[in-house]
Amino acid sequence: MFDKKNSVEEYVEKTIKDDLKSEEKNIQNLDKLMPPIQKKVKEKFDKKVMKFMKNKELEFSFEVKKQRDKFREVEEIRETIEKGEEAISLYLKAGKIAEAKQVKKSLQQARYEIEMLDCVLNLDFS
Repeated sequence: MFDKKNSVEEYVEKTIKDDLKSEEKNIQNLDKLMPPIQKKVKEKFDKKVMKFMKNKELEFSFEVKKQRDKFREVEEIRETIEKGEEAISLYLKAGKIAEAKQVKKSLQQARYEIEMLDCVLNLDFS
């Protein structure tokens, strides 16, 4: 239990912050371990989504803020999408090409939709 010697702040620093640091290190390690072919696929995937986004932003009657606000919910969905991208490589390794294509198509749609939501949340009405 917490007392004068053990504050909540110390507990948070020791447990939660260490967990966050270890998660960040794991993500960095995954990026280093990702094969060059998969990096190219991911870059191509990102470019395709960004191309869609640029076209849609031109259709808005309001401008999108250059400095976008971060929303926790949007970031959580982006993390989920990234985990889904890892699932694609697992499907391919298992030889389930049809499932991998379906997941990829769904993730592209989800990425596009979350980027659109981010744009709408960051519209500049001034």
